[in-house]
Amino acid sequence: MGIKLVVRTNSTKYKKNPKGFKSTDECAVVLKAFCDIHGIPYNDVFVSIAVSREGSNLKKFGPGRTAVKYQLSEAYGGNVLTLKPDVVKEIEVVCVGDFQTTICNVVAKGLHGEDIGEYLSKFTVLSGKTTDEKMAELEKAAAKVRSPQYAEARIHRPLKRSDDVRF
Repeated sequence: MGIKLVVRTNSTKYKKNPKGFKSTDECAVVLKAFCDIHGIPYNDVFVSIAVSREGSNLKKFGPGRTAVKYQLSEAYGGNVLTLKPDVVKEIEVVCVGDFQTTICNVVAKGLHGEDIGEYLSKFTVLSGKTTDEKMAELEKAAAKVRSPQYAEARIHRPLKRSDDVRF
């Protein structure tokens, strides 16, 4: 099975800014605190990467009949940046689902005294793993996701033009 690593954005800064593009979180203070408590790498400078299985965006209706399925990651913008495989070695963490949304949900569950183990199991720390181990974990995360959801991986640096397969 193959995977795709895609960054979506509406920003054109990525194309014009030599310092690159970075993603943002709405409630970074909460995310950082949660990650610190649970040993999940977090950095204010990061790029959110949608991880999906090759062909997972196609719905089959029968022999020769397919349609493209909407993916939630498409909401982040029309500029689609497909990343080079070399980026995998820099990925720090992967989440089965949207990183920020998953953390917000787990914090809310925890505040209500509910068990958060199911949510914590959605995160896999990839720091210190080999590229092959990271690929295996990314494939596993992508396989657990049901459309239109996606797995999210993060690198802790801005995205550069040279990370995009087109350059």
